[in-house]
Amino acid sequence: MKILVISDIHAFSKARDDGSIPSYVKAGDSAFDSPTVTFEQILKSGGLPKPDLIVCPGDLCDCADSSGLSYACEFLKRVAK
Repeated sequence: MKILVISDIHAFSKARDDGSIPSYVKAGDSAFDSPTVTFEQILKSGGLPKPDLIVCPGDLCDCADSSGLSYACEFLKRVAK
């Protein structure tokens, strides 16, 4: 059985008050070099074996960022397809 684990996405929609960003995954980012787009391209190209199970143990977004949560959930849905 092949299991794909995607964890600690920490998707966010805006920088923190101190100007720092919590991760490389910004909600709505569709640039060709964004982590989510790159990962989806690797999957589509057959660069990884097709998993039997996908698990995401947590940390989908940063600090209950609703836009980040939505973005991470949509990303996981696309990966699951």
